[in-house]
Amino acid sequence: MVDIRPVRREDYESIAKELYENIRFADQLEMVQLHRNSWQYVLDSMLSSDILYQARDESGKLLCLTGTAPIDGDLYSCVWCLGTKELSRHKRDFVAYGKILMKEFLACRHALKNYIGIENKEALTWIKHMGAEFMEPIKLGDGVFIPFVIKG
Repeated sequence: MVDIRPVRREDYESIAKELYENIRFADQLEMVQLHRNSWQYVLDSMLSSDILYQARDESGKLLCLTGTAPIDGDLYSCVWCLGTKELSRHKRDFVAYGKILMKEFLACRHALKNYIGIENKEALTWIKHMGAEFMEPIKLGDGVFIPFVIKG
């Protein structure tokens, strides 16, 4: 069982630190490659989002943060998800809940886009299940990333 709920603004800083202290290796690698490896990057992602959810397991452990952030001058929104090491234990549940969240995100947005590190196989598989279309890989910072789009 996974509990997905909005994040209260007064909890942003503590939850950003909680996620960063237990972040999945693949998500941290992306942050390192983008030269943004800090809990402040997590907090900045939260602050820029207009929709923001946290997912927790039955014992209250944080599994991930996910949301959308508007992109200036673009009809698309940036969809993002950063997970903890606990997320891998709840893959099946998170795919099911992820589809519900994507429907909600797309009901509010024209389409969603972002990019995922080429080494982040779990995230690439998950976003494919969410209906993503992939583009050609691009070089960003010190890594190679695969851009994607999800249309409603």
